[in-house]
Parts: sequence; C-alpha cells; structure tokens
Amino acid sequence: MKNLWITALEKDPQCVQQLIATAGKYGLGADGHFWQDELAKMAWLAIKEQLLDKKISLWIIVGKEDDLTPDMRYGLTLLRLALQLDRPALPILWLDSAGKMDKTYLPGIFVDTPFMAAESPTLGAKFAALANIPLRQLASPYRLQVHANPGFGVWFEVGPGAGEEWAGGLFGVNQGEIKSHGVGERGRIPEKCVLNYPLQGMELQSGDDSYLAWGVKNPLGEEDSYFVKVDGPVHSILFGEFPEGEAADLHILKM
Repeated sequence: MKNLWITALEKDPQCVQQLIATAGKYGLGADGHFWQDELAKMAWLAIKEQLLDKKISLWIIVGKEDDLTPDMRYGLTLLRLALQLDRPALPILWLDSAGKMDKTYLPGIFVDTPFMAAESPTLGAKFAALANIPLRQLASPYRLQVHANPGFGVWFEVGPGAGEEWAGGLFGVNQGEIKSHGVGERGRIPEKCVLNYPLQGMELQSGDDSYLAWGVKNPLGEEDSYFVKVDGPVHSILFGEFPEGEAADLHILKM
C-alpha cells in the first residue's frame, strides 16, 4: 500500500481526517501531524525522520496563507532542503485549505510543487497519481541542501550540478547571520579544511534585497561542496560559483 504523510499548518483535526478518508477511498494509507512553529528548537527535524521513510510516497502540506509566518516559511524550507540528500525526488502536494491563496505566495523551494484547493473534487485522484508516479530527479546546474541539529546548528551546502565545475563558491543571506564556512566532500560537513582566498562580509544587491556574503576560491567539482553555517531566520539566500570580474551567475531562493 502506498502511504501519504500530511503536514497540517493549522490545528484542524477535521480537515486532516477528511484528507485521510479521501486517501483511503483510493487505497492509500495516510498519517500526519500538526506543524509545531518552534524554529529555535528545530521542531521540524522530527518530521524529517518521518519523511525519510521510503514507505511514504507523497508528502502533503495543507494550510492557508495566514498560516505562513516568516518562521514557518523558513522551517518548511529547511525541512525540504534537508531531504535533498536522501529523498530529492519525493513527490509533494500543497493544499490550500481556504481556497484563496496565490501559489506565488509559497516559499520559493515549493515554486514547482503541484498546488490545489483542499476542497477540490479531484483531490483523491491527485493523491493516487502523485503517489504512483515514477521517482526521478530533474537535472540542476547546482546542488543545495541543509544539514542541521541542535548541536551544530544549521549548515547550508552548495555545489555544482552533475558535470559542472565551479572555480569557488559564494553564499549570502538577507537577514540571519553567517557564522562559519568550509569546503569538503559533498554530503558531509568538513571537520578541517584549507580555504583558498576566503572572503567575508561582501555586500551584494539584487533588486530591493541586500545580502551579506561569504566566499572561497577553492575549486569545486561534482563531489565537492561549499558549507556555510547560518544563525537566525533568513528571508532569502543568494549562492553559486564565486564570480570573476563583473559577471555573476548567482541563484536566489526566497523563503
């Protein structure tokens, strides 16, 4: 049996029970939780372990626009990025419980996530379709994921995509504070490393947003990553290959 995991952003047991019942009509198992908006305690980490279970075939997030506080947006983003290493292709469905949300209001990491009203008459069919699609990871020019626990904090990991090479890495934050950085083997925060031409406190501007960025000029291949520790909630991040000259091909993710 395919199983779904439901993340409810508001504590509405009736809504969750309706979703579980709908899943059952299509031969799908379902379980879930109510989101704990406790960013400082990293409450979202407990949900990561549930979603790493390969028995979960679809992650459903249900809520309305008013539920998406800045802390909740950041926590959901961290959770999604923390799944990148082990479950990069996990299907996700976002449900609008009020039927009034514009999809563009979602955190940037969910921009390509299927989105529909929680009261849609085709909801069950959508559950079944997404839970049974073959898993595949789309090609990307970069890698981005998160490592976190209460002991060592939140570390972002960035690096080039398959077949790509970078002549260094750069990472900036709009709000929040970068505390440390390093370079090492992908998927693992380095204990020790040598940084080539490390830079801190670079001021960058993109539209109305300003970023404080750190960077290094260590060459990065498919198996290498740039790791950056960040404290505090972040509004958006800017990252990519360390720019040479005036040209800069950087990526931005809004929380």
